[in-house]
Amino acid sequence: MVHVLHLDSSARSEQQSVTRQLGRELLTQWHAQDPDLAVVHRDLATDPPSHVTAPWVTAAFAVDDSADRTVLAESEVLVEELLAADVLVVGAPMYNFGIPSTLKAWVDQVVRVGRTFGFVGALPVGLVTGTRAIVLGATGGDAVAYEQVGLDHRASYLRAILGFLGIHDVELITVGLTAVGDPDLGASRGRYAAAITGAAAPAPRSPGDALHAV
Repeated sequence: MVHVLHLDSSARSEQQSVTRQLGRELLTQWHAQDPDLAVVHRDLATDPPSHVTAPWVTAAFAVDDSADRTVLAESEVLVEELLAADVLVVGAPMYNFGIPSTLKAWVDQVVRVGRTFGFVGALPVGLVTGTRAIVLGATGGDAVAYEQVGLDHRASYLRAILGFLGIHDVELITVGLTAVGDPDLGASRGRYAAAITGAAAPAPRSPGDALHAV
């Protein structure tokens, strides 16, 4: 059975959000190909993760049992969902050239030493191996232009942090011009829909992709 973790982070409703709509289209397409697809959906906008606190940091980096690890309970749930996923689908609209704060809060909860990354000597190594990620994005302006002038920090950040965790198979599909009307938006969304249709159906990780200890 293939396991998918689907994250939505848009503050907009299903009717208003491009990333939410296309996320549903992608999952509907995959379900048609694999009715047994197991999907865990988290709406980070309606149920936002907690921000990390000083006790959280102390517990996350503790080397013994002296810290209160109950503060990591929420993090443990989110980490386990990520580790169980063969595919991570992230709805990530551009907010002020970055990602929504709720998505950043999720990232902060799942980036955990000894759980999702470790060290070999002084070098960090990702522990979330064999997982594929598809990032569904939307921008009010021209997505290509933003990337060319270095303003799409959303895409560069997500590639970097996912790679840090060991997720290197990352596909970014972004629709631009959502703040303007047709025909520009229609053409942009058409390219987006074509990319969704072309996104390969997920497959389970092979035994060789199992998480490894550091």
